[in-house]
Amino acid sequence: MNKEYKVRPYRLGDEEEIVELLQLVLGGWPHFDLDCTPLEHWRWKYLDRLSMKKTVVVALSDDKIVGCLHDGCHKIKAGDTIVLGDQGTDLAVHPDFRRMGIYNKMDEYFDDLNLSFSVSGNPIVYKKAMRSGDRRFPYHISFMTLIKDIDMHFDNVESKHSFLKKYGFKSLKGFYKLYRLTKQRIPSKNLKLGINIHSITRFNEEINEFWEDIYNYYDFILVRDQDYLNWRYADTRGGKYHIKIAKIKNKIVGYIVLRINRYKSNYHIGYILDLLASPSVSKVEIALLNDAINYFDELGINQVDYRSVKDSVYNKTAKSFGFLEIPNKFMIWSDKRSSLNIENIQISSPDHIHFCYGDTDII
Repeated sequence: MNKEYKVRPYRLGDEEEIVELLQLVLGGWPHFDLDCTPLEHWRWKYLDRLSMKKTVVVALSDDKIVGCLHDGCHKIKAGDTIVLGDQGTDLAVHPDFRRMGIYNKMDEYFDDLNLSFSVSGNPIVYKKAMRSGDRRFPYHISFMTLIKDIDMHFDNVESKHSFLKKYGFKSLKGFYKLYRLTKQRIPSKNLKLGINIHSITRFNEEINEFWEDIYNYYDFILVRDQDYLNWRYADTRGGKYHIKIAKIKNKIVGYIVLRINRYKSNYHIGYILDLLASPSVSKVEIALLNDAINYFDELGINQVDYRSVKDSVYNKTAKSFGFLEIPNKFMIWSDKRSSLNIENIQISSPDHIHFCYGDTDII
């Protein structure tokens, strides 16, 4: 087999081979249920995103695609400015072409973005990033999970040392049960807070007003305007998302986006993809999270996963509902390609930093 290869940017028509390679290398792609083909999902993800740079690179040998690297571009409010940033997403190298420097060669194409970030629990990835000059994000991103029946969970999820983890989870659940008893009770009806929560299928222009009202509060947050939110959560090629909006006196004060991953037919997992509430209005995040948990309970979902910035109001609220933090996850970032002033980000409080599942392509 000829092991020579060349690297170039994506060209129209490459997508079928790219998807085939992703499915071969990753053991199926993507790892969640869809109402469309994986090829249609890929086109939504990398060709149809509005106002975003297309960052897909392939490696070829004998005109056959043997490697691919994707970056998901985002507009990010970092400090007091909005920059174009990227996040490493789908990567695959054919098993016959490993250890030939293909990844490093493809990565050379991503040298013109102001800010990059990635989230991983893999220590190898972390060490490689540190060697290349990246840094650990100055705030811990908590992976959080709410599990109703621990035994059911470990009967359906493969995990090393499951016996120890099972009883560790049971001990933590007991601790958080006592923790919740010391906290203020959550109102059983949102009407007591004057909050109206209802489902929508698409975000209208009102969401831009909400974004304009809150974005200066944050020192790090991905831009959440109408175009982005509808691309991310309202296009069925991305997946089936359940969107709820919170209003007070007909004004948007927050929203939440939920999803159930039915990829594993015997054990469905709920996700809180996105939760954002006006920082100037009390208890909106509590009402939205309470509504979300009721939604998953009604559908019999045993496990709900969430991601938040440690010690932020969202993190503390999730803990009060019984969410447990999963250790050994980290976020890496790099601004070495620009002169971006990141001082405000480094000294900010956790409440002024926002990050959640929807900011990645995991689900």
